[in-house]
Amino acid sequence: RWVIPCLSCSDNRTCDWREVTWQPDGCYHTLVERLLLQDCMMDRKVLFIGDSTNRGMMYFLMERVNSSLEVWGKAHDTLVYQNLNAGRTQVSYSYYPQFWLEKKQRPTFREALLQLLNRSQPLENSNQTVLVVGGVQWLNTNHLRTVQEVLDRESLSEILVVVKSLGMGFHLPVDGIRSLSLVGTCFHQEENIS
Repeated sequence: RWVIPCLSCSDNRTCDWREVTWQPDGCYHTLVERLLLQDCMMDRKVLFIGDSTNRGMMYFLMERVNSSLEVWGKAHDTLVYQNLNAGRTQVSYSYYPQFWLEKKQRPTFREALLQLLNRSQPLENSNQTVLVVGGVQWLNTNHLRTVQEVLDRESLSEILVVVKSLGMGFHLPVDGIRSLSLVGTCFHQEENIS
């Protein structure tokens, strides 16, 4: 579930949306100390492809590594940040899916992934390159197959791939994008856990 600090439960204008955290039931994640995180992120490239929940995770990582977040925005395209961790960490992001565009004008997942990889060059074919892929509910097995095919073709089969789970995000249904009801989401998560 999402935990959002609010002064009033009935008025979301009183919520501090910058302090939103994802809290799995019965599982508490401690924050990694900044110096350890900076050391872990040294000489890495982290690429995010997905919707605004992935963009939020990217900005959270950037803020934790740099001690502050100097640049942020609701970008719906491809971004590359090279000034992290004293210039020793690069983070890139590509927004997918661009559901507000006409279907025939939307970049495919393959196109968005290739653009992200190209804009992030040079990439090392090792766990020093990390790809974080996922979204609220649009991700399916075809997307995962595409990731594998593209990484194999681009000689990046050894990079670390992190897939963001289904329920970790807010949900607003969008015409033309696969979605589940809240009940369907909970059922699907329980099904994946067992």
